[in-house]
Amino acid sequence: MKKLVLIIGILTLLTGCWDIREIDEMGFVLAISLDPQDDQEIKEHFVDESKKLETQMFKTTYQVVIPRVLSEGNPLEKKAFFNISTTGRTNFKSNRNIVSRRSRRLNYEHLKVLIINDQLVKDVFIENLIDYFIRDHEMRRDTLVFISNGNGEKILNQKLPLEIMPAISIKMIQENYRAHHGMLADLNIGELSKKVLEEKSYLIPHIVHKQGDFKIAGAAIMQWNKFKGWLGEEDIDGVNIILSDTENSVVEASYKGKLFVYETSNLNTSIKYTQKDGVDHFHLLIKSEGSFVENWVDNIKLSEQETNEQLQKEVAKEIENKALKVIEKLQHQYYADALGFGKYVNRKTPKHWKQIKKEWEGENGYFSKANFTVEAEVRIRDYMTKEEIDVN
Repeated sequence: MKKLVLIIGILTLLTGCWDIREIDEMGFVLAISLDPQDDQEIKEHFVDESKKLETQMFKTTYQVVIPRVLSEGNPLEKKAFFNISTTGRTNFKSNRNIVSRRSRRLNYEHLKVLIINDQLVKDVFIENLIDYFIRDHEMRRDTLVFISNGNGEKILNQKLPLEIMPAISIKMIQENYRAHHGMLADLNIGELSKKVLEEKSYLIPHIVHKQGDFKIAGAAIMQWNKFKGWLGEEDIDGVNIILSDTENSVVEASYKGKLFVYETSNLNTSIKYTQKDGVDHFHLLIKSEGSFVENWVDNIKLSEQETNEQLQKEVAKEIENKALKVIEKLQHQYYADALGFGKYVNRKTPKHWKQIKKEWEGENGYFSKANFTVEAEVRIRDYMTKEEIDVN
């Protein structure tokens, strides 16, 4: 009996590799783009039994790495990837369509980037588009998500100088977000799935293809899991200030009609909520320290205390304007609380929040009627020189 148990135990260990797949039998996908399918001839293949043209249809482009080129040690000289596209009504079926065209099955364990065309999320809820990527066991939760203003396939076709492939370029550029005031913090598919379930407004980083290049800047506003509109680079500068999600942010301010540049070394924003006479009030206090890094002002006297104080006031004014500008756009143009001010209401007055949360967003919602004040305190710690600057 003991021998039988031992044999059965050994046999169970031998089955451990039943689903193993050889590396040279797989096609590793590093990036995916989802775009509307505009080709009428292709659409005609998707006519249902009632002869009604299927409208829910999109084009999926997969970027697959070529391991052989990477192993040769000169991936910059040769193309280290290829893109393949297919059309379908669902992601799962689109994936299976590739099997009939390529010998290697697609593998998503190294997927780094997912680009979704803004036209798709105007008509379809984003939770439907990403559902497959959340459920599939091969998918990575840290895959970065972007919304494109235009064709995402063009971005995946655009190889940048000194880079191996677009997927790697996109990931590395996004890592620079803290150093660029117009870039939103990265959003991965795991974080996006949480936002989708919360059914609140939120932001997704924007990527765009233009004149043989692509750029990550601005953000798409999502409300009730559909595309609502865009925030530009200057808007995201204000967003990052409000969220205290910036390092070495650059502020161009004016003194005596000429520009000077301030760079933050640290910045922190505290938000205080109060409710009075039926009106929701938010006060933002922004504290920043930084350096005077560039001067275009004639005959400036940096050693004088009065000059120093005035420079700090001008920087504070610019920071306040950046924050107020994006808040006003979200309040009165999009009626979308994409920065999550509602959570402060919930923390401070949970009973009040329970009464108004369903009417918080939207035109004539409580968010659009809320009162916001912004106060910035700036201290210039360093003028990057021990000597008084003489521009003459």
